Amino acid sequence: MPGIRLAVLLLILCSMSWAADPDSLVRGEQGAKLDRHLRRLAGFGFSGVTLVARGGEVILARGYGLADREKNIPMRATTVINTGSITKQFTAAAILRLEALGRLRTEDSIARHLPGVPEDKQGITLHHLLTHTAGLRSDYGPTDYEQVTREQYLKRVFSAPLESPPGQRFEYSNAGYSLLAATIEIISGRSYEEFLRGELFAPSGMNDTGYFTGADIPERIAQGYREGELWGTVPGHIRQGGRLSWNLLGNGGIQSTVWDLYRWHQALAGGRILTAAAHEKLQTPYIEEGPGAGTHYAYGWSVARTPHGRLIEHNGGNGIFAADFLRYVDANAVVIIASNAAEYSAIAVSHTLGRLALGEEVAEPPATIGLDHSKLQALAGDYRLRGGGLLTVSATEQGLRVEAHGRDAFEALYSAAEDPNPLRRAELTERTRKIIEANARGDYALLKEAFGAGMDAAEIERMENEVWSGFRQRLGQFRSVEIIGTVPAREGLVQTYAELHFDQGVRLLRYAWGPRGLRGIRILERLQPLEFLPTSETEFARFDFATQQASHIRIQGGKLTAGPPAAPVVLEKLPPAPGA
Repeated sequence: MPGIRLAVLLLILCSMSWAADPDSLVRGEQGAKLDRHLRRLAGFGFSGVTLVARGGEVILARGYGLADREKNIPMRATTVINTGSITKQFTAAAILRLEALGRLRTEDSIARHLPGVPEDKQGITLHHLLTHTAGLRSDYGPTDYEQVTREQYLKRVFSAPLESPPGQRFEYSNAGYSLLAATIEIISGRSYEEFLRGELFAPSGMNDTGYFTGADIPERIAQGYREGELWGTVPGHIRQGGRLSWNLLGNGGIQSTVWDLYRWHQALAGGRILTAAAHEKLQTPYIEEGPGAGTHYAYGWSVARTPHGRLIEHNGGNGIFAADFLRYVDANAVVIIASNAAEYSAIAVSHTLGRLALGEEVAEPPATIGLDHSKLQALAGDYRLRGGGLLTVSATEQGLRVEAHGRDAFEALYSAAEDPNPLRRAELTERTRKIIEANARGDYALLKEAFGAGMDAAEIERMENEVWSGFRQRLGQFRSVEIIGTVPAREGLVQTYAELHFDQGVRLLRYAWGPRGLRGIRILERLQPLEFLPTSETEFARFDFATQQASHIRIQGGKLTAGPPAAPVVLEKLPPAPGA
């Protein structure tokens, strides 16, 4: 009997070990490798929280960087952070829960459960909404926080024309999941969040998940940042408007912790929430996510094949917060990661962590060192290319800030060891040039085509007319456009920078391209400087979160060397201006 009691005690201790220090856990050699990789990323600006499990055991659960920069509160594994569109899997599971209770079938027309469905949308089924094949566009409101009731939202969606016939093609739609949330409320007689809490979260042991979780405990909730400025929290933005908007409800915005999301994984895998048949339905790959995507959408999950078997995944973000949830179901591995700074997205990091967790070798970010500020200041100054481009170097607290002036200097500064997609970069460079030249003539057809059907064509024309009228009033006639460069950006975006030359000045524009077309245009005052951190007294590195690659500069003997190792570019330091 003593042996049995000892075995039971050991079992209890083992089951408690992953929660013994819920704020910070690193276990084994693989956990240490992951932790080292993330600590190096944190050195380059990453702030977020990560949980990795392998073989049913959590090997890493830690925070990196700061959850609240103003109050100097560190990220912890128990920090509450926004999950974005990971919300969609909860909505999908809730629909399947209602199906198990006999209240609906996924094959049902939405007209059976929602009021006021017009004739052209009665062919839409719940399955179409779940798989983004209903023919709806992504959004039907200007922001996630616009005050709009359920009835107003349904009327707005139902009165808009369909983008395509139901069932014809995949078109990612936040709105479709908001309609599913409305269905859940109408059928259950409970609010969307009440239903999720009672039927999904509480049975899974998820006590830190919901729209306002952690909002009243500042030490627990992650603040969001963009370009170094405080953005705040999603619950804070919701409360500024007064109540949760139907532009967000059901499709995004839920707060959680990495521990709670892991409990959700365990509940799904263990059959505590859904039957085996319903769980299989949740993760069945129904439709390819666009031509040639190589991934297929299930119900609130994306499914892909990897060298390690099936990957069932969903990410989310609002341009500030980003999160990714990867379940390598055949390899029995899970990666959950979320971040709170726009420039350092968790989505850019997640797959690298997955490969590392599964034993693959990955390129590590460089190890940085501290360098005396006087040594950094001695390297500051202007460095000129023979062709006339200029790099301006200034000292920061931790390293160097480098700003490019001119196309050649831009190329030298932004060049990485390897261009991940040179053909796409060249195509977008030329496409941007043609759009700008056409816009200058008042022809917006190419711009409308680039934005796609998701943007109102009349609104595009109105806004562009206003912008170009302002340019001409202040700067005179347009003369030419020079494309400064096209570079990868966060979360799959590619950004093209263009200088517009007028009679009396220049304007700098940034075009942001996504996988399905143009995402936005922004007028800039100048090119954003890049931050380089010291790896030695003469070598400095930057880690590009978009490409997961490091780029380096070397400053020695009055010369700055930049660009890829195979084609280095050398710039000469200029003497300081008289009186400087």
